Amino acid sequence: MKAYIKNNKLRFKSPVLSCIYKLNKIQNAIEDKNNDKFPYEEIQDFIYDCKKIIEETENIEIPLDYIEHINKNKEALNYFESKNLKSKNKEDIVNKQKDVFNKFKNGIKDFLDLLE
Repeated sequence: MKAYIKNNKLRFKSPVLSCIYKLNKIQNAIEDKNNDKFPYEEIQDFIYDCKKIIEETENIEIPLDYIEHINKNKEALNYFESKNLKSKNKEDIVNKQKDVFNKFKNGIKDFLDLLE
């Protein structure tokens, strides 16, 4: 499912947009009192597009901690900022460990050079 934000409004790309338009079309056809025809074909197209959306999103797994954060805080930006900060902290720790290991390795090399 593809969506983006433009001018502080959530915009959907097809097939989501297609489903929304078709649902509005179905609603208008049903509410139209001058039309006796039931919109079978539009409903079939709508169901087909909905199935395409489901197929696209089947393999997407949303982390439970993200869902809990959304339910608790009603926003998503801080979740991603905290994840980014945690990954940077882990990266900093790994880099510090590499530096310590390299210093230790160089110290051993210097010590072995002194023994020769």
